[in-house]
Amino acid sequence: MSDVMFVALAVVSTASALLLVTRRNPLYAALCMMVLFGTTALLFLKLSAPFLAAMQVLVYGGAVLMLFLFTIMLLNLHPEELGSEKGLTFKLSAGILSAVLAIFLIYAVKFSRDMTGGSFPELPAGSAAFGSAESVGEGIFDAFVLPFELVSVLIVAAVAGAIVLTKKKL
Repeated sequence: MSDVMFVALAVVSTASALLLVTRRNPLYAALCMMVLFGTTALLFLKLSAPFLAAMQVLVYGGAVLMLFLFTIMLLNLHPEELGSEKGLTFKLSAGILSAVLAIFLIYAVKFSRDMTGGSFPELPAGSAAFGSAESVGEGIFDAFVLPFELVSVLIVAAVAGAIVLTKKKL
């Protein structure tokens, strides 16, 4: 039963991610992003990491998604500013390129499996502290404090850049 739940969450998560990057309307893309964040939180719950699930909902579903929605509302894009739909030739060539990249990825995984003697190395068993507030805090504020801060600066710079690029006069 738990495998069925995982597969269902994975399918919904993958479908919402695909819809996220293919929608022309940014509001619809943000709604797909909300579904993606929700299914990711449910996958964290399935992995017995309730703290990570709660942080997924609060930080990404709450803060980041609201930041994106406020930015979308601030830009006030009209339908004619969203651009036209791409032609069939463009979509077909993008699909072929994606298929070729997928084949290369499958080949790379198969090649790495052949290099290890036909099986992947065993992953270490997860500790009881996996996903706890203590282990996440140690990871963020000890080993990964610089990347954590750089991501926040990158998000602020992206929002500021979007505002500057879309406003007629500052």
